[in-house]
Amino acid sequence: MKLLRWILAGIAAGVIMNACGFLFNMVIFVSPYEDPTYSAVWKQMENWMLWTNLLVLGSGLAFALFYALLYKGIPGRTPAVKGILFGFFCWLFIILPHHLMNAIFINIPQLSVVAWIVDSFVYSLLMGLVVGLIFWHSLES
Repeated sequence: MKLLRWILAGIAAGVIMNACGFLFNMVIFVSPYEDPTYSAVWKQMENWMLWTNLLVLGSGLAFALFYALLYKGIPGRTPAVKGILFGFFCWLFIILPHHLMNAIFINIPQLSVVAWIVDSFVYSLLMGLVVGLIFWHSLES
C-alpha cells in the first residue's frame, strides 16, 4: 500500500465524516441539541471540538487502512463498489449497533439517535466510495 494514498484517503474520509456530522447534527437535526430538557447531556462545544476533529481524522485513517488490508476479501468488481460495500458493512455491523445501544442505555432524544443513524449511514457510504476511488489501481496487484 502506498503511504501517500493511505494518508490522502484517510484525510478525505475524515473530512467526509466531519462534514456529514456538521450537516446532519448542526443543520438538519439541530433541534435535539437546543432542547433544554437535555441540556445536561451535551457538553459545551468548545470543550470537545478539537478532540472530536482529531478522533474523526484518526477514524478516517483507520477506515482507509482497514479497507486496504481487507480489499481482496471485499465483494465487488471495482474499487468504488468495494468501497461502498465496505462502508455499508462497517455501518451495519459496527456503527449501527453502537447507536442502538446508546438509544437503549442513555437518556438522549430519539431524534438524535435518528440523526446519528442517518448521518453515519451517509458518511459510511461516501467514505467507502472516496477511499475506493483514491485506492483505485494501487491495490489490484
